[in-house]
Amino acid sequence: MCSCHVYSFVLFLVSSPTLGICDVYSDIVDIETRLAHNISSPETGSGFDLIEDIEVFNNHVFRIKQEVKRKNKTVIKSIKELVAQEVPEFLTFHSNETALRDAFNWTYSQITALNYLCIHSKYLWDDLKKWYDTVTYGNEQFYFN
Repeated sequence: MCSCHVYSFVLFLVSSPTLGICDVYSDIVDIETRLAHNISSPETGSGFDLIEDIEVFNNHVFRIKQEVKRKNKTVIKSIKELVAQEVPEFLTFHSNETALRDAFNWTYSQITALNYLCIHSKYLWDDLKKWYDTVTYGNEQFYFN
């Protein structure tokens, strides 16, 4: 897989004005479910889809965090349940590296890249939660009534 293709895709998403924040929120739940399935039960040939979904997930989490930092009341109120999760479901699975290598025909380097991408997902998630807690702390009446 060419890493430049993944980054081009991410660049497209960041620059795309057509995807609204509400779409981002609804997509994040669907992507998270798909990721949990693809990591726990990898299907032959779906390796690129897995990487692409993680990149999209990360981009969405970043965009939501930006709205939280801007104190967007609508976004903050709508993601309350989402950020109540300790971590996204797909990050709770301990992937079977042999199964992933076999299903995706990946090398050890590609598995390592996947692991780093998941670490980045966890970092972004923790950063979103930190900002959410910072913005809402002491302002619960304002945001949730």
